[in-house]
Amino acid sequence: MNREIKFRAWDKKRKRLYKVLHWHCPTMGDGHWATVEGFDIIEQKEINLYIQPKDIILMQYTGLKDKNGKEIYEGDLFKPDTLTKPYCLEVKFNEKTACFEPFGNSEYSDVPSLGKVIGNIHQNPEHLKGGE
Repeated sequence: MNREIKFRAWDKKRKRLYKVLHWHCPTMGDGHWATVEGFDIIEQKEINLYIQPKDIILMQYTGLKDKNGKEIYEGDLFKPDTLTKPYCLEVKFNEKTACFEPFGNSEYSDVPSLGKVIGNIHQNPEHLKGGE
């Protein structure tokens, strides 16, 4: 299986989600940082931002897509079509099974193609409480 490895980043200071372009890991010292894709609203153009790891939360692409073709990332909130209760599940990495799975409701175990991404844990935490 050939899966694309990519990340997005939640910037804790700016409260924004960015596409990660590069993760810089120097061989010496502690100069790690991420280059993310941003947008300058004043100049109306795309720009690259450089953010230190302490200021972001990285979310890995799972290699899966929901029923609408939207990419599913770690930290996404997923609403299964077969879930009878009105809440959604958070996509997390399961250390025991070594795969990404939706968590939050023990009665659910289904494939991502039978549901949709409705947000992420950082921008839409209210969805975990049952509201959509």
